[in-house]
Amino acid sequence: MRYRDSQLRGVPAFTEDGRRIGRLVGLVVDAATHEVVQYAVRRSVALARPLPSELLVDRRQVVSLDDRSLVVRDAAVAEESQSSKVGQVSEQVQEAAVLNRNVE
Repeated sequence: MRYRDSQLRGVPAFTEDGRRIGRLVGLVVDAATHEVVQYAVRRSVALARPLPSELLVDRRQVVSLDDRSLVVRDAAVAEESQSSKVGQVSEQVQEAAVLNRNVE
């Protein structure tokens, strides 16, 4: 199925186990291949503070996407039980988080 950007913006984003991580706010497109390579998710207030306000989720971490929700692998956003910190699996997401922290 195909969706317009306007149909996807604002859909809630969840992990596979149903934890809400935020809302889809944009797409990152590779100019050479014209493919979506990442999804920009504005993080939910419920997530830990050390994260930037926007997460970049690699397309390989996406389980499903439609006009109702974006679902990502649980490992893409893993909470450490005691510290309330959230980490990302992909190196691209970790690098983007560092860059965003430096900007904020």
